[in-house]
Amino acid sequence: MPHGTHLSSNQHGDRPAAQDAAVRPPFSSQHCEVQVPKIVDHQKRRARVAEVVWRMVGEQGLDAVTMLSVARGSGLSAGTIQHYFANKSELVRLAMSQTFERTDTRLEGIANTSPAIDAVREMAYAILPMDDERRNDVSAWLGFVGRLGADPALLEMYQAYYARARERWCAVLREGVTDGSVRPDIDIAAEADVLVGLTDGLAMQAVMEGLPVERVEQAFEAYLSTLREEPTVSIPVP
Repeated sequence: MPHGTHLSSNQHGDRPAAQDAAVRPPFSSQHCEVQVPKIVDHQKRRARVAEVVWRMVGEQGLDAVTMLSVARGSGLSAGTIQHYFANKSELVRLAMSQTFERTDTRLEGIANTSPAIDAVREMAYAILPMDDERRNDVSAWLGFVGRLGADPALLEMYQAYYARARERWCAVLREGVTDGSVRPDIDIAAEADVLVGLTDGLAMQAVMEGLPVERVEQAFEAYLSTLREEPTVSIPVP
């Protein structure tokens, strides 16, 4: 056989070309599809879990929080929850941290209200349980407080939040003295302590005792009036 002679498939004894084409599957783009890995926003997922924990603590108490209950509530697997959080304490810390961050953000938008005495009112009302979201904040906060003694990291977060709270109250009171809406003779640090205690106390009474919003407002407005003018002392006449 001369070199360079090309044999057909039939000469090789193979299948006919037409038959060979028939058994080959037609080209499909499906065979070239590339599987793109799913992009997971881990920060968003953690925030979602934190919100579930926040709502659970506020509505059902801290005992309701377990790895399994949080997984169910967030629509994730228990394995996914354990991937992000080693234990219940880490879940609670994140939820408490985000509760405080949400309050901080709410207050930052109010601090520049003028006159400053109005900022004092609006800051207090941003903390007090005037609506469902803030009521759940207070309920969750009460749940978190019960765990402070057993979790030093949680206690540190709590103390840092209240240090920021006092600084905010001091700043707005100083501004009030400057713009004339707050009496100049007040002890700013002492009044900041009063504001922390008053807002916490009213918040607890509203959530735990069912003190109506109107009564909460009346109590705070009575305090606010003492910042505006020299308190008068009534001396009974015999």
